Amino acid sequence: MRGITSPKLSVLLILPMLTTEASTPIQHGTAVAFAANDTTLVLAADSHLQLDGNQTVANDSGCKIIKLTDNSILGVSGFEETPDHRFSAVREGKTLFTRDPPKTIDEMVARGLKWGYVASDQIGRLLAGSQSAADRATKMKHPTVGTFAAFMPRYGLFVEQVTIRIFAKADGVHTTVTQQHFKPTSFRATGWGETIYDEILAQSTPRSKQAAWLIPLFKSHDLADMKRATLALVGVGKAWAPTSINGEIDQVQLDKSGVHWIHLKPSCSAD
Repeated sequence: MRGITSPKLSVLLILPMLTTEASTPIQHGTAVAFAANDTTLVLAADSHLQLDGNQTVANDSGCKIIKLTDNSILGVSGFEETPDHRFSAVREGKTLFTRDPPKTIDEMVARGLKWGYVASDQIGRLLAGSQSAADRATKMKHPTVGTFAAFMPRYGLFVEQVTIRIFAKADGVHTTVTQQHFKPTSFRATGWGETIYDEILAQSTPRSKQAAWLIPLFKSHDLADMKRATLALVGVGKAWAPTSINGEIDQVQLDKSGVHWIHLKPSCSAD
């Protein structure tokens, strides 16, 4: 799991803090994990959403994975959507890719960055209406991360992550966007999934020692192991942190033949 930081982007947006407390609440999602080899990627996500990052459960039917095109997908952890669905991080990705599907790696990178710009602007504006909401977002342990994966002609499997961080300051809400590319032979988790993953690798607690059987799966490039590892990591998260990771686990496979849903709850769209 070795990332290559893109030299193309580290952007800062500053949105003035309003004096009103009438901010629109944003639902926050929690766990996404992917495993990849040279030809195939498997991505899994839970369904749990919380309002503004607190323990008030909005629902357990969040759609955190979306098919962007016939050969690309997006999984999002962090700020996902407003309860009225006027803003949706995955839908913003779908709109960008449907409008102008990327045909090259450079275009793929550009769409990911554009998603980061658009989503960070929308999230920042929603939070800027409330100092308390912005302060809570600043203190949240995990940033918003979009995991983009595509099987590109003449290139093969491409994986990138776009990260949005929120900072409440005296002059308003600051949002930063950064991008990272990954070698296909990777295992990575975001949101609370990253915390669970790091604890298992560290073998620092009794419960992590009980989950040591997962470590060889994290390192395996066998497709069956990749499916099992991503599903199991989110499942362990549900057992260890049910107030943060919960609901059905959606899982998708991407390879040269396209996007294949392993499991998708009925409330989410396959297309």
